[in-house]
Amino acid sequence: GEQAQACPPNLSGEQARVCSPNNKNMDLLILNMSSWNNWQKYVNAKSQKPLIFQQTGVVNRNYHILQQLLKRREFEKILSVDLLPLTRKRTVRVFYESIIGKIRGENVTAEFYVSGLHSKVVKVKPNMYVYATARNLTQGKGSEAIWTEISSILEFAKFKDIMLWSYNPMFTKPFEELKNATKIFDAVDDWREHAFYKRFGKILNKNYKIIDEKASAIFTVSKELLKSFPKNKNKQWISNGIDIKHYLSSNPKNSRLKNKFLKIKKPIIGYLGIIESRVDFKLLKYVLDNVKNISLVMAGPVWKQAETKYLKGYKNAHYLGPISYKDLPYLFSQFDVGIIPHKITKFTKSMNPLKMYEYLACGIPVVTAPVSGTEQFKGLVQVADTQKQFADEIKKALKNSSKKLEEKRKKSVKPYSWESRVDKMMSKI
Repeated sequence: GEQAQACPPNLSGEQARVCSPNNKNMDLLILNMSSWNNWQKYVNAKSQKPLIFQQTGVVNRNYHILQQLLKRREFEKILSVDLLPLTRKRTVRVFYESIIGKIRGENVTAEFYVSGLHSKVVKVKPNMYVYATARNLTQGKGSEAIWTEISSILEFAKFKDIMLWSYNPMFTKPFEELKNATKIFDAVDDWREHAFYKRFGKILNKNYKIIDEKASAIFTVSKELLKSFPKNKNKQWISNGIDIKHYLSSNPKNSRLKNKFLKIKKPIIGYLGIIESRVDFKLLKYVLDNVKNISLVMAGPVWKQAETKYLKGYKNAHYLGPISYKDLPYLFSQFDVGIIPHKITKFTKSMNPLKMYEYLACGIPVVTAPVSGTEQFKGLVQVADTQKQFADEIKKALKNSSKKLEEKRKKSVKPYSWESRVDKMMSKI
């Protein structure tokens, strides 16, 4: 009968998903490393009231994977759990932004055993809930209270055949409590080596072991991260991807960033990312001292750990602050060279910078310190081991610019769509 029919060979994309044996009405619980509100910002429209929704947030691998999972037919219901607070500062921020503040959708907190004083449940799509809480994960019985509320949502929303998909190694309760679930962990960087999360080293060491033992499948953003899960037999490196359509269909000329570049002289050497301790400011100083007549543009939030003192007094160094996903096509259209000036540490070795794929998708030359994943783009991404080599590669990139190379870079990332990343993941589950 129908169940015995085999899938035709050579199917791909949507056809393969519909025919897939995994297509069996599962429900998804996803633990995020960001918040829904951070991805989906609210902005005032000049001609409309009240607030309208626009894609102005800052996005990451977690966001892109979730968007692909939402498109798949395997999942009937989805519970998306926001990044859980670990500090008082984060607790206060979540309370004002998400508990008192607005998450676009229907507030259904009262339908579950969830404290409206600390947490919120919002139905953001017909089949999707978002859970945000101001409870501190590391204080008192915070972890137990959070799990009790999540369990309540799963029970009363009638979640069955659950697939757990986690980005948060600080919270492993679901790996231990969901006995019959399929449990996935997608490792984005080694949190034990991150400047902020190092303080939670003991907890993370314990939790990585739990994940290693309990996960049905583990995916890592870099090959180096595979070493963090020595026991798990179903683990695979799956590099970052790119939303090609975002960079091909966007009109850079309509960006709100336009005015910021009016007084910045070309050529522009640009960097996008969190400006923190991983950024090698001594290297950037060397570049500004040895590559003449350039402007350096740093786009992203500046953390207090960033050694910005090394660029003090350089009038050709510019900080733009956080940039929304919507404005990235315009930002990159202004770059003549995209750089990744990271210090080489255990943390940066665990990374596979998303910006590398974004630079290439826009056709701009890439000069980087040795980071994971560059071997996929030999000849198109220039890897520099020393300060001098880094500066020299920038000079070469500025000199050898051509339309042919630009098109070659754009073509190189086409196989790395987020759809292909998720198809690969689902084939391993």
